[in-house]
Amino acid sequence: MDYNEIYLPSFRTVKSTKKYLKHLKKRAKSDICPLCRERKTIEKFKYWRIIENDFPYDKIAKIHQMIVPRRHISEDELNKKELDEFKKIKKKHIVKNYDYISEGMAKSIPNHFHLHLIVLNSAKVIK
Repeated sequence: MDYNEIYLPSFRTVKSTKKYLKHLKKRAKSDICPLCRERKTIEKFKYWRIIENDFPYDKIAKIHQMIVPRRHISEDELNKKELDEFKKIKKKHIVKNYDYISEGMAKSIPNHFHLHLIVLNSAKVIK
């Protein structure tokens, strides 16, 4: 199955899913990494930044951000300094401010490592 045809009803609303799938088709024609382009940065660190997710899991999350390395690299390319800083950020910042940290299931951006930072919308239940 083509990823562009996948519908994830437990994470995004129908409206958000349609918007995201439209974006994926458009992005397929571009060489620009969506995580490298200028976007709203919530917090900067030496090797990492926390950014807004343009296509959040709005059915289940009231906050959906991502932590990404500042370099365009895959997980296997992270160096010791980047990994050490990530561990500190996770311990001092992420654990206190988010309900979940998650790798994307479909890996729609496989060449730029990123993790999803989620605060659940407690008023909604996953079905």
